[in-house]
Amino acid sequence: MKIGLMTIHNANNYGAVLQAYALKEALKEFGEVEIIGYDNRHISISLDFIRFGFSFHHLLGMCKDICRLFPRIRAIRKFNEFINNQMDVVSYDENRDYSDLDFCIAGSDQIWNPSCISADKKFNDMYFLQLNNAKFTKVSYASSCGAHNFSVLEEDYLESKLSSFKSLSVREKSTAENLTRIVGRKVSHVLDPTLLLNKDEWLSRFVLEDKKEDYILLYFIKKTPLLKATVKYFSDKLKLKVITVNQGLSAGVKVDEHIRDAGPNDFINLFNNAAFVITDSFHGTTFSVNFHKNFVAVSPGPNVNRIQSLLTILNLENRIMHTEKDIISANLNIDYVEPNKLLIDQVALSKNYLKTAFVID
Repeated sequence: MKIGLMTIHNANNYGAVLQAYALKEALKEFGEVEIIGYDNRHISISLDFIRFGFSFHHLLGMCKDICRLFPRIRAIRKFNEFINNQMDVVSYDENRDYSDLDFCIAGSDQIWNPSCISADKKFNDMYFLQLNNAKFTKVSYASSCGAHNFSVLEEDYLESKLSSFKSLSVREKSTAENLTRIVGRKVSHVLDPTLLLNKDEWLSRFVLEDKKEDYILLYFIKKTPLLKATVKYFSDKLKLKVITVNQGLSAGVKVDEHIRDAGPNDFINLFNNAAFVITDSFHGTTFSVNFHKNFVAVSPGPNVNRIQSLLTILNLENRIMHTEKDIISANLNIDYVEPNKLLIDQVALSKNYLKTAFVID
């Protein structure tokens, strides 16, 4: 069986690249897999050393890229090496006859979030598998809309495009409920692909580094007062060095070490060797859980639905820091006995969704 995968794979973003890699690896259980190398420039421009543009936003970004050019080049080269050597990408060809595929998968990541995948905040037909001579069976896996609220016109578009899919699944419970209403049939709630590989499976695929010291790993998206308060509290409490992995000009938070040139392999090692993790990122949360780390997830605001959905399933919703009161009351250590059992059950359900989807009627 031949399977195509349409996802967000070519981005200067740890979560995007690693979720694509994980889903590709998980799908190998069912047949030969290729990632369809569609180049969405709204996303892949993040892999340019300097992103050019003429709006104020683009000019500001250009200045930042120039000021951090050398670590940015090192990081992007690592991303490109990983994408080229580990991702099984086949370049997209609009003239190719894609009827050689038996199945095509849409997912995961925020491929159905118009605000994420296009400058004009519109849907992209490619993420609904609109390929040349598309006779293959369409399936979605853990596709996400993020926190996007659909208009009536967008709901009509989704109903039309998703009607041709044999099986539908998303990675947030609230999204599953919303899309079930929109399309008028069941939309399953499954795990993000990064959780389909367990810790040992992840580590067996990467070059590991020896742990040199205990540290708190800080991986975040938004510099908020709540994040800063969380870092200060746990660094004072644990008396550990704080390392952040972030490609920005500055950390924006008090840290001991700022790593700006990490690639996917570095990212896995940083999570594997961390004594404690502070994150506001969904994928920062998935790797914390998967690697059985003591962690807290700082609420990023509206996008907390992704984190909340996962941690509620695992009975770990108390690890989300919504306010400074939550910080003070959080336990330092997590007993993973029950969450791990729940995670194993959810992995089995998610893999069973794929097995059922790949049954040819």
